[in-house]
Amino acid sequence: MYLEKSVMFYMNMQKNKPTKLILFIFLLSALISNSQKAYIPPIVGSNNASYVTTSSYMPNSYGLSYGSKNINDNSLFTWWSPAPKDRETCWIKINFNSDRLIDNIKIHGGAHYPNFSNLGNLYFLNLRLRTAYLTFSNGSSVMIDLEDIDQIQTLYFNKIYTSYVIIRPMSYYPSYKWNDPCISYVKFGN
Repeated sequence: MYLEKSVMFYMNMQKNKPTKLILFIFLLSALISNSQKAYIPPIVGSNNASYVTTSSYMPNSYGLSYGSKNINDNSLFTWWSPAPKDRETCWIKINFNSDRLIDNIKIHGGAHYPNFSNLGNLYFLNLRLRTAYLTFSNGSSVMIDLEDIDQIQTLYFNKIYTSYVIIRPMSYYPSYKWNDPCISYVKFGN
């Protein structure tokens, strides 16, 4: 609608040079205001968490860190990896400030770095999450099953009120190089 009005305005005032500048400003402000109105965050997850803890994390290497902060930094180019001795028993705990109603997890179960220096795409070079248990504050659990794709996946479960979620990886897709499990992104929604 804004675009149609703007085009008609421009066509009617085409001969007037200052109108082009006004039109540009008008279009720019319309785009900005529309994008701000259209964005309503659907998540109540880890970016609203009071804190994220993990069973362990791998020491820095290749100039990268692998700590729990990487899970909720909103970047796919960072990820959490547990310490090598903790691969089979590792966990991530996302604590909310209070009980939250959730019914889905948005998760990237691998290392997303398509053009890493001298190594190329890291996704298939590390272990990728295949299945995991989500355990909620009331003690109930649900199993999630991820596809082996280098993108954020949304997985749904029954609605539940919970003050935290513990993610326990159960199985991984095989790696072409390293045996490091990686999780780049976690958010919960309703």
